[in-house]
Amino acid sequence: MRRLMTRPGRGISTGLALRLAAFLVVVLVVPSSALARARHAPPKPSIKVRGLSINRFYASQGTTVKAGDSSNGCYIIGGASGEPSELKVYAYVHGTSIPASARLSYTFTTPWDRDNLDPGASMFSGPFSHGLFKAYHKQQAENFNGPTGKQDYFTYRMLPKGGAPTSQYINGKYILSVSVKIGSRTLSSRGGVTVAC
Repeated sequence: MRRLMTRPGRGISTGLALRLAAFLVVVLVVPSSALARARHAPPKPSIKVRGLSINRFYASQGTTVKAGDSSNGCYIIGGASGEPSELKVYAYVHGTSIPASARLSYTFTTPWDRDNLDPGASMFSGPFSHGLFKAYHKQQAENFNGPTGKQDYFTYRMLPKGGAPTSQYINGKYILSVSVKIGSRTLSSRGGVTVAC
C-alpha cells in the first residue's frame, strides 16, 4: 500500500489522507454556504414611526417645537402672521418586509380632534397598502420634507376648511400609533411631535 510521508520514518495511507481532506472541505464549505444563505435572506419585518411634518416642517418623533427655538419651526408652521391658510400634517413610517395585505391599524391624533372637527379620520383599520402609502418618488411626500427611501411610507391629515381659525389648532400633540399583524406576530410603533408656538 502506498503511503504519504509526513516525517522521516512515518506516513499515512492515501485513503486516510483523502478522508481528512474531505472532512476539511465539509468543515470549511458548510459554514460559508450557511453564511451565504443568511446574507440573502430577506430582512425581518419591522415598523417604526420616524417623524411628522406639520405644514412642511419636518421633526423626528419625540421633538417639541417651541417659539424662539433655533429650528424656526413656529414660523414655518404658522407663517409670519401665525394664521396659516391650512394646517396639514404628514406622518412618516419606516417599514421593512411588510406584505401589502398585512392587517394594519393606526390612530393618528391631532390638536383639532379635541373639538371633534374631523370625526372618524383619526383611525384606520385595513390592509397595509390602503393605510400607509409609499413615500419613494411621491411628490407630495417629498414636498413635506420627510424621509422618502424605498422602505418609507406616509399618511396625512388636514384640518377641515371653514369654521374655527387655523391658528387655534397649531399647538398641541400630533401622534401616530401604528400596529401591523403579520402571521402570528404583531408589530407596533408610536411617535409624536409636540408644537408649543
